[in-house]
Amino acid sequence: MLSAIDFRDATYPTFTPDVPVYEAIDILSDVNESIGFVVQDGKHLGTFRLTRNKIEQLPANSRVSDIIIRNYPTILPDTPIYQLGLKSLLPVPLVSAQGFFYGVIQPATVFSFFQMFGATQYGEIHNQLSVGVIFESAEGLITQINSTAIKLLGVEAKDVLFQPLAQVIPEVDHDELCKIRKNIQRHGKVIDLKRNMVELKGRQIGWMTLLEDISSLVNVTAELSGFHNLTEEIETIFRYASEGLCIINNNGVILKSNDALCNVMGAPQDHIENRHVKELKMDGIIDKSIAETVLSKKAEVTITQKSKKQNQWLTTGRPVFNKEGNIIYVVSTARDVIKTNRMYRAAGVKRDKYTFLDIETRQVLDKVGIIGESKSMSNIIGVVSRIANSSATVLIQGESGTGKELIARLIYELSDRRFGGKFIGVNCGALPRELLEAELFGYVGGAFTGSKKEGKKGLFEQANKGTIFLDEIGDMPYDLQVKLLKAVEYGEIAKVGSAETIKVDTRIIAATNQNLQSMVADGTFREDLFYRLNVIPIFVPPLRERREDIVSLYAYFIDMFNKKYNSDKEFSVRAQNILQNYKWPGNIREMKNLVERLVLTTEADIICEEDLPIQILETREIFEKQPECSLRQAMEDVERRIILDAYNRYGSTYKVAEALDISQTSVVRKLNKYLQ
Repeated sequence: MLSAIDFRDATYPTFTPDVPVYEAIDILSDVNESIGFVVQDGKHLGTFRLTRNKIEQLPANSRVSDIIIRNYPTILPDTPIYQLGLKSLLPVPLVSAQGFFYGVIQPATVFSFFQMFGATQYGEIHNQLSVGVIFESAEGLITQINSTAIKLLGVEAKDVLFQPLAQVIPEVDHDELCKIRKNIQRHGKVIDLKRNMVELKGRQIGWMTLLEDISSLVNVTAELSGFHNLTEEIETIFRYASEGLCIINNNGVILKSNDALCNVMGAPQDHIENRHVKELKMDGIIDKSIAETVLSKKAEVTITQKSKKQNQWLTTGRPVFNKEGNIIYVVSTARDVIKTNRMYRAAGVKRDKYTFLDIETRQVLDKVGIIGESKSMSNIIGVVSRIANSSATVLIQGESGTGKELIARLIYELSDRRFGGKFIGVNCGALPRELLEAELFGYVGGAFTGSKKEGKKGLFEQANKGTIFLDEIGDMPYDLQVKLLKAVEYGEIAKVGSAETIKVDTRIIAATNQNLQSMVADGTFREDLFYRLNVIPIFVPPLRERREDIVSLYAYFIDMFNKKYNSDKEFSVRAQNILQNYKWPGNIREMKNLVERLVLTTEADIICEEDLPIQILETREIFEKQPECSLRQAMEDVERRIILDAYNRYGSTYKVAEALDISQTSVVRKLNKYLQ
């Protein structure tokens, strides 16, 4: 017996409680729905319904959690179809006894099933056919009979509806197999009777009986063409599916498509149906054919397709074989990639926080490649936008790979110095002391063996009127820090081999992944230099502490490398979930390298779970097996975020202590602990 799960719509958008209401409205408008379902960690929390009056009354910053309805009716996935008791056309959530969300059921789909074509677009066709058509339910009761069958059998519709077929046609024995072919006699006519089982998703849902007057046989082959294969599955799924669907024969001709496919492709139905896939490619409706690939590989295939209108969608083609093992059809499903990604982000990611910035600043963010929607990144961008035009030194701290150089470039691009001088970066840990000094400050001719006769300008001079970025400042030799201090304090440098000083107007931005305060305490970094560099401190948190940015980052990188390598790769939902939960020890640099490698090395257009590196999968397995963290660890994580966010915002331990109402000593101690 069919159950509710057989009619589920698994593509219906869902939302976490913290999604803004106005974003939920946008998503639901895209699919022409007014009902939203709230799901977190796979469990159904409730429902919300948006009406014009409710929308007008809500504050601008309202979240889905503010309007949730927790007593909205739900249906168990294994509920028999005849026990559903649906009373309206509004979608209803399928929720297990343990509270897990399985999708929604659309009442219109169920009603169509019960009507058994009676109220469909085929209703009039049935009554005009010269063959009789009788439909029976799974219980063996007649649910529909057309006018030709009524005439051939000499009965009234009201007398046969909801009666067993054997009561109307005694020649059909209940004990016979459901597939019957025999001749019967009625009113001097010989009637050919064909009875076939109707299936939906491999389950028997009823029978269809065809009656033909062969005593005065006429050619009705054309009239019946395709009708024998018209099952409730095709009618229901094609008509109501939110995914694009089409059936293609083994010659590459599209036999049937639905409205959703037309919307995805951006082409009317008469430009798609009864046409060869090669014609669609010539017209620019598709750039490549899923059918040709499936027929070639004789297996299920998933690719990304595009049209000349720049529509983009994900297509999966599945072969349908006959008993001899030959492909007779290709059934394909299509889903809008952009809309799918948007729904995914709405279900797990907060909205962009950079709306407080002006258009020019946001354009600079795009130019530099700063991606992030987390609160910590919003705080950093806010600080950068306020201090960019000053000449104050900046110290950027954070783990390796977090994007410290990008923050430095952003400061430069938002400042007026971009018009006066260059942005020049140097890694202080990559060069030996002698070369580093010469690179930074330059040298005069003959200053050392192998030096140029005419001497050389140093990076400070080259960055005059601009910005110099000193990466890995903690690796700078101690004695060289004295010369750097003079450049920071007085804007003066001395070339190697010369006692003369040169004035430079160069803004200094330094960065490190080390704890400079601990190095000051150990005597390996000058205290006076530290305080001169740390005028404006910025801490860039690791990616594992701003997971809200992960989706945006890998979407950005896969788009970047798709364009670079002329490919159309996309992550599967399962792969996205794994990336979202990975700890990313190498931070953004690790993610960028991983995405580039996957775009280049994966064969299919969809990057699946098995394509991910073993270290990511192993880390995930270990993480999944670990017990929940202790209360102490959870409290430390929260404290870390609060301390570091406050330090980014206020820039001094005194102000942080005042804002958080704790002693300055505690702030210093906690910063030393969390910056390690």
